[in-house]
Amino acid sequence: MKRYLCSVPAVLSGLPVGPLYPHIASFVQGLGPQGYSSCAINQKIRLLRRLDEWFVHRHIGIGSFDDALIERFLCLRRKGGHVQLGDPTTLRSFLNHLREQHSRSPPVDQLRTVPYRGTRSCPGDTQTVSL
Repeated sequence: MKRYLCSVPAVLSGLPVGPLYPHIASFVQGLGPQGYSSCAINQKIRLLRRLDEWFVHRHIGIGSFDDALIERFLCLRRKGGHVQLGDPTTLRSFLNHLREQHSRSPPVDQLRTVPYRGTRSCPGDTQTVSL
């Protein structure tokens, strides 16, 4: 059963496509050669798609993606019981990947950026949201 679950591609149909989506594939391409299993890669894709969905629902542009935003996202995920041990590392690696891409290519088109609003128990948040 576990082997079957790990072999299912991490495609989350129905999720909106946001500012991070176009960059997920290039990030994931480098994971296999680093020794990650297909199961681990699928887990990372699911996490990044959830982050992308979160950006869409909160009208957050890619230019606002930083370490503080990662902490806010993880705080909300923790409250919902959805954080895996490797999630912080995956998100920081993805942020570094975006920074490297940005330094080698023209600036990424930025979506409208608005202040983040989340749950009061997470730093800088003012309204309750669910993930």
